[in-house]
Amino acid sequence: GGGGQDNPISLKDVDSWSKTIESSGAPDKEAPQFAPLYWGVKGADDGERLWDGKKDLLKQMRKLMQPLPKFLRQTQANQQEILGSPEFWFARSGAGAKAHMDGHCESTLTLQLAGRKKWRLSWPPSISNGSFAKDGLLADGEPYQAKGGWTPTHIVTLEPGEALLIPPAFVHESKNVGPEACAPSLTFQFADPAAAGFFRHFYPRLRRLGDFNE
Repeated sequence: GGGGQDNPISLKDVDSWSKTIESSGAPDKEAPQFAPLYWGVKGADDGERLWDGKKDLLKQMRKLMQPLPKFLRQTQANQQEILGSPEFWFARSGAGAKAHMDGHCESTLTLQLAGRKKWRLSWPPSISNGSFAKDGLLADGEPYQAKGGWTPTHIVTLEPGEALLIPPAFVHESKNVGPEACAPSLTFQFADPAAAGFFRHFYPRLRRLGDFNE
């Protein structure tokens, strides 16, 4: 659905849903001004509503995603995490995901299938000693509301076939900046190798972030 909303549609209606225009509401002029379309393949039964009803959607995706990249450990637990978390994002020109922080402790890999997408990211914010950032402070679009706005520390543009690794707790945002009408990407999470060094170094920050809670 547009912007992550539960709005079941059919893949065969691509000519209509690919032209969907929904404002993102982001106040930052550099941020995506339109909401993306999200297809939660990992939703199993929910994802099936977008399929043709004749195939096992998640099983088909698992076949297409293998073999896994060699840097990912081929343990059963890791394969279950990766092959159980695929999701597609479709972004028209100027559309994308608003800045936010995910609550899970797994790293994310996003693969650009077509088009060009600009990513802006920043380190987990520093929280003063004796204080705690409540859950929701870094929810979808909330980083823009911080005093002085949001300042990304990393900016990268993905070309077709390129990938970006997003560490846990990173604030991140995406936007279609190519001439193509749609910039589809596939993302999934992996648990092994874990970001152990990152967790040790940023533990003083992470333990004070209410949004980092899974």
